[in-house]
Amino acid sequence: HHHGLMFSNAVDLIDLKKPYKEIFIQYGLLTTIIHAISLQIFGKFIFSLHLVTTIFYAFSLFFIFLIIKKITNEKYALMAIFAVVANHAIPALPWSNYIAFFFITLGILFFVYKNIYSYYLTGFFLGLSVLSRQEYFIPIFFTLIIYGLANFIFERSMNKTKNIYKLLLGFLFPLIVFFTYL
Repeated sequence: HHHGLMFSNAVDLIDLKKPYKEIFIQYGLLTTIIHAISLQIFGKFIFSLHLVTTIFYAFSLFFIFLIIKKITNEKYALMAIFAVVANHAIPALPWSNYIAFFFITLGILFFVYKNIYSYYLTGFFLGLSVLSRQEYFIPIFFTLIIYGLANFIFERSMNKTKNIYKLLLGFLFPLIVFFTYL
C-alpha cells in the first residue's frame, strides 16, 4: 500500500497532474517532488523510491557525524553513527520521514557550523522538512518559538534577536512560497 501510494503520487506529478487538485498527497509536496525526480533519474520502479530514500538517509547520517564531531569530537561522532546504524541500518520503506530527517539534520548542521547565512539556512531547511512531511510544522514551529523566547529572556541581546528573526524568516520563506502555490 505505502509503496504504491508514494509511487503513484510521483508518477502523477510526472504526468503533470496538479498537486492537491488532481493528486491526493498524503505527506508533503516536497517528498512527492523528490520521488518524481528519482523516478526520472533511476527509472519508473518502486526500487527508485527506495534508492533515493536510502541516499537521503545516508547523507543524514553523514550530517549527524559532522554535527557531533563539531560539538564533541570524531570519536563520539563515530560512536553515534555506529549506534544509529546498529539500530536502523537501512530504510525499509520510502517514507517521507527520511526526507524530512535529511532537511532537519542539514538545518542543524548549518546551525552548528555558523556563518553569515547560518540562521537563514537553518530556518530554510527546517521549512523544507515541513514541506516534506507537513506534520512536522507544529513541533518545529514551537521549538523555534521556545528557542527565541529563551534567547530573549537569557541573552537580551539585539544581535541574538536579529538571528531569531533570520531563523523564522528562513523557516517561513518556503512555506510562504508553498501557500502562494496553493
